[in-house]
Amino acid sequence: MDERKPAVAPPLPWNAISECWRYRWWYALALGITTTAVYALTSILPQKYYAQAMISDESVETDILLGLDNMSAWLKQMQNDKGEGINDPEVYAQILKSEDFAEKMGRVYLKGLGKSYYAHISETRQKSILNRIFLLKDKDTDSLLFKKNINAIQKNIQYNFSPRYKTIKIQTEDIDAETAAIMADSAIAILKQMLLREKAKVNEALQNAALVRENAKENYYSAQKQYSDYYDTHYHLSSPIAISKIDALEKERDNAFSLYNRACVQYLRAEALARKESATFTVLQKPTVPLKHSSPNKTAWILSSLFIVTLFLTWTILIRKKTNWS
Repeated sequence: MDERKPAVAPPLPWNAISECWRYRWWYALALGITTTAVYALTSILPQKYYAQAMISDESVETDILLGLDNMSAWLKQMQNDKGEGINDPEVYAQILKSEDFAEKMGRVYLKGLGKSYYAHISETRQKSILNRIFLLKDKDTDSLLFKKNINAIQKNIQYNFSPRYKTIKIQTEDIDAETAAIMADSAIAILKQMLLREKAKVNEALQNAALVRENAKENYYSAQKQYSDYYDTHYHLSSPIAISKIDALEKERDNAFSLYNRACVQYLRAEALARKESATFTVLQKPTVPLKHSSPNKTAWILSSLFIVTLFLTWTILIRKKTNWS
């Protein structure tokens, strides 16, 4: 009699969704713990408030006030030279992110807190979550501590430039809503002050160029007159002394003309720069005290964490099943 071994059925293909459903309680427990932990974490993190302001090229706004509609004003602006109004937003960005600007922001006195913004930032850094948990203390030197506080002020100042509408949005953040609004308003005032200071330098350079041009003009006219007077009375003489004198006066006149021409070019450049660089801007949106905090966003944190935990748990379950099946 032929004895045959019973056939072993091949392993059935498994479904990923069904496999994950078997561990639904794992998912429920993991997602519940994650939600609770993230909610607790975002609750102890310092809440930050954002205050925003928007500035724009004043020449465009002036055109609108003079009767042009918004589109006509922008088209007129596009036809002008790139040097009109906010022609170089990188300059604004460099000012907003410069240490000099941050230091001026740090000197702003906050009446509500009874301290300067720099002192407020310094105390905020000392009371950060890491310092409270790990009891960390700043052991830096005064110069390094000053640099860290200035860097913190710079991080609290953000900007966004719109090349289409030639507008710049300035945003300041702080753990205090009123302080955020005050510093956004102060950023506008300090920016305008620094631009006016640069404008004053340009005007001073224009005045100096005008003075140099006038002096060069007088020297050229004087040299021209000396040459003409001497030439009219000595051109018929053929003596070496007269010829040498005429050549010397002619060379002096040409040099004076070259200097005068160069001074005129420098003056025109300074004048063009003075007309080109506008140191004023229009505030399209004034900063207001934010009513709700903007960071941390609990919903975004929780959803992101749940997605990561779900993905990790699913990967673990499927890899474990595949290993056992193999």
